[in-house]
Amino acid sequence: MSELEKQARGVYGCVRCGECRSMYLYDEKIFRVCPSGEHSAGFWTNFPMGRISMALEILDGNLSLSDLAGMPVEHIYECLLCANCRQNCGAMDFATLQPKIDVPAIVKALRADLFEAGVEVPEAVIKYGEAIERTNNILGAPPEERADWLL
Repeated sequence: MSELEKQARGVYGCVRCGECRSMYLYDEKIFRVCPSGEHSAGFWTNFPMGRISMALEILDGNLSLSDLAGMPVEHIYECLLCANCRQNCGAMDFATLQPKIDVPAIVKALRADLFEAGVEVPEAVIKYGEAIERTNNILGAPPEERADWLL
């Protein structure tokens, strides 16, 4: 069973209502629920429901992981896994009163299956990983400079 198949309940539970694409007001500024969608060209795949739709196409057999080899899959890796979309989602499991759609878990599963299928990881993701291994932060800054932004 693939990682994505383990998340099938959440994938099929999404009704594509668009709440994960919504905007909200905070401190007199307007933000989108999804930070990666907010700072993108606004394409459907830059938002959670676009990523879930891709997962749905894979689960339904309309799209295979090998079809994605050689295609840009950056939008899957743009997700910050912040779970704002999960908090904003209206699909609720009434037994637990928790959100039914766990987008971060779905995105992680999609990434794991893509990696397993040999789909190339974007260069920026590799660079971030190397920076974390080398310096324990994504910017690659020396550890002694990590708190400089506080000053």
